[in-house]
Amino acid sequence: MRVRVAVGRCGASAVFRSTTRVTLRTATVAAVLTTEGSSVQFTGIVKSYDADEGVGYIVREPDRHEILVRSSGLALGVEALYKGDRVAFDINMGTNAQARNVMRT
Repeated sequence: MRVRVAVGRCGASAVFRSTTRVTLRTATVAAVLTTEGSSVQFTGIVKSYDADEGVGYIVREPDRHEILVRSSGLALGVEALYKGDRVAFDINMGTNAQARNVMRT
């Protein structure tokens, strides 16, 4: 089994085999473990969203990290987001961690 580890706000990630032992010693590190090919669903609240610009921020629960959301990251059928909306989303772990598949809950 292969496990992908995404660490911190920068979106750095690595893939480890099941025989690899990983130790995280920093209290400020937020780690998300997923088996390869699966999707982790996060929840949060929309902090702000500008429909004209097509950009905003979601505050991820429970760690209160702000995640960038663009209009291209909205799920089919979602036209815009409004401050205070509760949403579910995935995170695109690239150079800039961004929300994708954002839908209201």
